[in-house]
Amino acid sequence: MSRVRGAAVILAVTLGSLHAPLSVAAQPPAGPIDNPEVARVGGGRQPLLASGYTALVFVRAGQSSSRAGLLTLGRAAQALGPKVKWVAVLSDRFTPEEQREVSADAGAIPVVLDPGDRLYARLNIALHPTVALIDPRRRALFLHPFSKLEFGPFAEAKIRHALGELDDDQLRKALDPDGAASGSAAAPPMRSAATPPSPRDVTPTARGLRR
Repeated sequence: MSRVRGAAVILAVTLGSLHAPLSVAAQPPAGPIDNPEVARVGGGRQPLLASGYTALVFVRAGQSSSRAGLLTLGRAAQALGPKVKWVAVLSDRFTPEEQREVSADAGAIPVVLDPGDRLYARLNIALHPTVALIDPRRRALFLHPFSKLEFGPFAEAKIRHALGELDDDQLRKALDPDGAASGSAAAPPMRSAATPPSPRDVTPTARGLRR
């Protein structure tokens, strides 16, 4: 019973955030995102963003939720196909061995390095993994932080909604197929406007390992 209630609370929060003001929902930053050339794990460099839509996946080395998130997001990437470019973003503070481990977990998704955690701070990332969808005008449309409940499928549904493939009602149904959140008071998650700390300075528990 507690698991059902917990699932309902998570879904209520997710659904509530769809129409919550940006000041209280998970907040992407205003304005365009820079598109620098970044180092790719395994060698070479590439532009951070595509000319179309880009899904940036902020991950952390040695973290079970990042490993699980990359696995389920790989399936979402395959389902969406070439409409969205996927890029995993890793702090350059991790060792080359840790970088290679993340690259192996990412599979077909390229892993790039975030020098000095600048992109992490620019996009207000609060925990790992988080998906940030960037549109062709280089605006961040949403942040989708990790949860153990359908992380990849929910990210895919939000992306399809942003692409115009799902309307609002279809998105709500995708995020709550059994109506678990119906009748619940949907309290949107609070987010601090303060600059988030560096990935190396946050404990794994605080970064969402137990979320």
